[in-house]
Amino acid sequence: MIIFSKNGSLVLYWNNTLMCGFPLSKSNLLISYFNQAEDVLKRYLKEGSKFKDIKKQFTMYCDNMYKRKMSKQKIISSDWQLFCCCVLILIRIKAIEFDDHILIAPRKKNLKHNRKHYFFRESNEKYYRENQLWNPKVKPMYLAGASQYVAPNI
Repeated sequence: MIIFSKNGSLVLYWNNTLMCGFPLSKSNLLISYFNQAEDVLKRYLKEGSKFKDIKKQFTMYCDNMYKRKMSKQKIISSDWQLFCCCVLILIRIKAIEFDDHILIAPRKKNLKHNRKHYFFRESNEKYYRENQLWNPKVKPMYLAGASQYVAPNI
């Protein structure tokens, strides 16, 4: 299930299979998905969960969603949102790679009538820099790791 919007979408993969996509718009920026995953991770760490347990639990959930999709079972939108959150958390704790599981896909622009069927391709980074939806500093900042949220042992 991929939801397109005017400004593109955030597409998620699991086991080299397209799983879902979420819209990117002025009210629903890419950073908002990262912030949502960050809040869930903080909540788990405040409860005393360990990274090893978080990794195992969220990987099992993502594998379960993959099996449900492959067996063509009905999956509701809240499950997809939780799947997105799980993938982003797994990326944050460096259990999986960002580039292997996420694609930021810009919306294909329609042809203008005064042009003679020429296609213009833009890279993701250039597209989002122009539309102020993608900040190149977001990815390295997000991948910095979650060690900053771990309370020191006293």
